Amino acid sequence: MTLLFIIIFTAIINAGQTAYADDWPMFLKDPQHSSYIDIDLAPPLREGWKFKAGDAFYSSPVVSEGRVFIGNNDGYLYAIEAKTGISLWKFKADGPITSTPAVYGGKVYFGSKYGNIYAVNAADGRLVWKYLINAPVVSSPVVFNGIVYIGLKNLEFYALNADSGKMLWVFRSSEYPNYSGIYSSPAIGCNSMVFIAEKNGTVYALDIQKGSKIWSFRAGSAVYSSPYVNEETIYIGSYDRNLYALDCKKGSVIWKSTLDEWIYASPVRLKDTIYIGTKGGTLYTLDTAGKVTSSYHVEGGINSSVSIVRNRYCYVGTDRGYFYAFDLMGKRMTWRYKVNGGIHSSPAIISNAIFIATTEGILYALVKG
Repeated sequence: MTLLFIIIFTAIINAGQTAYADDWPMFLKDPQHSSYIDIDLAPPLREGWKFKAGDAFYSSPVVSEGRVFIGNNDGYLYAIEAKTGISLWKFKADGPITSTPAVYGGKVYFGSKYGNIYAVNAADGRLVWKYLINAPVVSSPVVFNGIVYIGLKNLEFYALNADSGKMLWVFRSSEYPNYSGIYSSPAIGCNSMVFIAEKNGTVYALDIQKGSKIWSFRAGSAVYSSPYVNEETIYIGSYDRNLYALDCKKGSVIWKSTLDEWIYASPVRLKDTIYIGTKGGTLYTLDTAGKVTSSYHVEGGINSSVSIVRNRYCYVGTDRGYFYAFDLMGKRMTWRYKVNGGIHSSPAIISNAIFIATTEGILYALVKG
């Protein structure tokens, strides 16, 4: 092998790693819901492109190998080229898709509101398998070690083989069944435990191998927020206006902090700071003891969870169509951008773009100005 060939081959490999090392392949990026990427993408940003679908977006965009994947209320899962906004393919499900897809091993996984879980080929949208169920799916899946974890509105929670769709185990909750369902996305952490939350306010820790209950905790009201988990602690918000920190092994309350309004969005922790928005339109920062360290009012309620880049900027959208950048070092709101429609889904970020979707059915790519 010649030296020139080695240099060229190494350059090709490094180029591929650079292009795809910053993928954002599932809701809030990973099974822990870190919603963080170590890249430099500072505001101001400009519109690079926008893509129009047939109905509202509540599903959040995800990014894998240069493609953006997102579900829409028109029943289609869309694959869009990240650089250009050109539609690559679309897959028709049997109902509206509010579930955020997850990409793993060349497949895209998601659920529909008419009761199916799908795996389609990421390259061309071809159906790989479909798991038939009798309840709507609005929860976003997490894929971990070849297993798809996803919840249903009938309080069932499934673990499916990612390659075949075979059911490995199912957890059926019988506590507080009325007016409930699983809306949030599961999280995995704390020595590979699975954490799920139900609209009835119950948070569960499950054994990842068997799906058996390890512990449960009940908040004072509904939970739509997805848990964030690190080595020892779970953070989750509730409609009782509290942000909870729970011991991940026991489920006991370490602390709770009462904020100004209902909490729909998911919390994110970066180092010693927790970030959370409320439906009252306030972005809060808290320390690891639960003390509020700052609060910033924005225009519109915050249903969208935050995404953070390189310890410097926190990005978040509102239901009035404003997208904000919060400077973590300067402790101030430093930039905002107005889009058409409310932002209910959460942003996905790669090295050169942020993707946000709106209730007007528009997917935006915001790029460096």
